[in-house]
Amino acid sequence: MPASAGIVLFAAPALGPALGGLLISGFGWRSVFLINLPIGLLALAAVRTARRAVPGHADPGARLDGPGLVLLAAGLGLATYGASQGPAHGWLSAGSAPAWAGGLLLVGGYLARERYVLRERAARTRRPPPAVSLSLLRSPQRALTLALACVASVVLFAVLFLAPVFLQQIQHHGTTVTGLVLLPQGVVMGLASWLGSELIERGKARPAVITASVSGGLALLAAGTLGLVLLTATTPLWVTTTLLCGRGVALGLTIQPLVMAFLAGTRETEMPDANTLFNMAERLSGSFGIALLATLYASRAVATGSALAAFRECALVLTVAAAVGAIAAACNHGMSVNDAG
Repeated sequence: MPASAGIVLFAAPALGPALGGLLISGFGWRSVFLINLPIGLLALAAVRTARRAVPGHADPGARLDGPGLVLLAAGLGLATYGASQGPAHGWLSAGSAPAWAGGLLLVGGYLARERYVLRERAARTRRPPPAVSLSLLRSPQRALTLALACVASVVLFAVLFLAPVFLQQIQHHGTTVTGLVLLPQGVVMGLASWLGSELIERGKARPAVITASVSGGLALLAAGTLGLVLLTATTPLWVTTTLLCGRGVALGLTIQPLVMAFLAGTRETEMPDANTLFNMAERLSGSFGIALLATLYASRAVATGSALAAFRECALVLTVAAAVGAIAAACNHGMSVNDAG
């Protein structure tokens, strides 16, 4: 995954809510869904162009792992849907529990099947490879890298839920203002991701640079998230924007080194699995993180009778998560793009 792909992968979620707020205020909520149509068409055209640009690269004998793909897609889809319904209907309700529990059961079934398929392939049978191989996670270094990326993802996505709640429900701003406040964070995060890429190039010769970037970025993320606890119903918008931009810098310095460290050392044949695995883990952890935080926010708002108090408690939980990640990264002195494989 090149640096530009990593920037798009993580800056897009930061920019999305900002642009979404502007679209809703200008064209209504349906525009949020319609905007996906031209983007999807452009992506399809880009894929076709890329295939023509690399003739003969595909393996004509490759076969699709249909059953594994169905298990994985259905499991991830059900688990994500169930998590999205948990805050509104209750995690153990009939509208949520069967979906997320069934989804996790299907994912577990895929894991068992993936191990069986790999054993069969090791016996030199003509079985197609699994839809997504998890063999990359046998490396403790790579597994820790992915775990740290999931922590950063949870803190990113969760605040993208909390910030609009604070701006709209506590400070009573509209969607346009909310979008404008969130927009600079995404821009800063994209620029910081470029800086993170530059640090990676230096870290190839000095592994300590990678560890310092990740642990320092997560520590800065914890500090920026802790700053959200100081917000009040009358806090000026520029203060909120500044805090969010600080988080954008932290995430940029954290995510890009983690992406490259996770992919480093992978063979060309493993790269599709590595990209897919990273993307799945990041999205799924973000989805469950938002759902769990939304549940915590709703329950604490009712218990305390204060939306602001619930917001602050959620910010503290995210601060602790980022701080634990920073400590884990700092203790992992071997993190580098050379050793990740």
